Amino acid sequence: MTDHWAMPDVRWLPITDLPRLNYALVWRTETETEIIRAMAQVVDDLCPLMR
Repeated sequence: MTDHWAMPDVRWLPITDLPRLNYALVWRTETETEIIRAMAQVVDDLCPLMR
């Protein structure tokens, strides 16, 4: 999370007693574009364990 949402004026503190958060890419079908499909492919390529 901190690799992608780093902000110099925000301090990220781990919450160790919560279960791991899962994320998913979601978009409305009628707004899907080639760019959205390309981004989804990059995420899939970089995060094969998330399948």
